[in-house]
Amino acid sequence: MNIDCICRHLKPEPTIVDFAKRRAGLALGRFANRIDSLVLRIDDVNGPRGGLDISCLGTATLHGGETVVITARHTSAQGAVIEVMTRLRQAVIRTLERARIGH
Repeated sequence: MNIDCICRHLKPEPTIVDFAKRRAGLALGRFANRIDSLVLRIDDVNGPRGGLDISCLGTATLHGGETVVITARHTSAQGAVIEVMTRLRQAVIRTLERARIGH
């Protein structure tokens, strides 16, 4: 599984990128052989004004071309990544289960 992390309007600090990749590995590592790529886009929407302004968009491309997309907003980049990875894991499980059943 290839993991890319793109930060917009945030300093692409190694700690954020490392954290995001580590969380992705924990959440989706079990499915690594079924996922072609994972792209995480972390964006500070409101800039320095604060609030629920950090968004994270996670896009997982599965073998066979199916794509699973999840987005979340949080007050911190780490919180947004955690929420996206939790929900993305659930969505990938559902998608793979549907494919296994044949729906």
